[in-house]
Amino acid sequence: MSKKTRYNARMIALQLKHEKKIQTKIRQWLEFSKTEIIRGINKQMIRKDQADTIVMELTDWIVIENNGMTTIKPAILYAIAEAGQEGYKVGGIQLVFDMLHPSTVELAQTITADLVREVTDETKAAIRLAIRDGANQGKSMQQIGKRIKPLVGLTQKQVIAVANHEERLLIDKPHFTRAQIDRNVARYENRLHRGRAKTISRTETARTVDEATLLAYAEAGVDAEWVTRGELACDICAANEGKIYTVSEARGLLPAHPN
Repeated sequence: MSKKTRYNARMIALQLKHEKKIQTKIRQWLEFSKTEIIRGINKQMIRKDQADTIVMELTDWIVIENNGMTTIKPAILYAIAEAGQEGYKVGGIQLVFDMLHPSTVELAQTITADLVREVTDETKAAIRLAIRDGANQGKSMQQIGKRIKPLVGLTQKQVIAVANHEERLLIDKPHFTRAQIDRNVARYENRLHRGRAKTISRTETARTVDEATLLAYAEAGVDAEWVTRGELACDICAANEGKIYTVSEARGLLPAHPN
């Protein structure tokens, strides 16, 4: 096994290890968000033309974002520390990577803040859509709130997918009772939630590992090489296999897409 292959195997193992930890923290934060949002929904009255205002007044979004930062950031920081240590090995630096160095902490802050902001914005957009749809159907805020709860954390596209799934069940399964439809929709929602948390954690872990490695490379004064998972790589990543970048050129390049 070549040195490059061994390094790639170590980085894949490291990424998978931290992906699971980060995913656990993301799901923990989304549960907190759901609880806070539903608490606010139960206090609201709604007209369909007030969706934007209602979303902003549902809860203290700053509290939700701060909870995301405190919940997820430590996991990001530990991933940075381990990836940075691997980067030191490549660069020939015989030191322990400092996870509390200002540049390390700043990187963890940036990655976590971007993640929290993106997910929160998507959550707001999805709730806004659900409120408008519910109001158009003449539902009460209590009914809308009950419908929104399992959707918190999904994207607008996924919220639409849930609605379409329910509509198809009503057409294709006329013999289903309301309870059967609700159970089927709930299973579909749960699959989407698991997939969403997995996509976020995989993408952000990849970004964390790559940016931490670049921090170490910068200290060592070495360039970065684009290395893929071989046959598992998509066309975008495979096309870049083996390309050499300076650290400044490589920053922000990876991940090339959500995973």
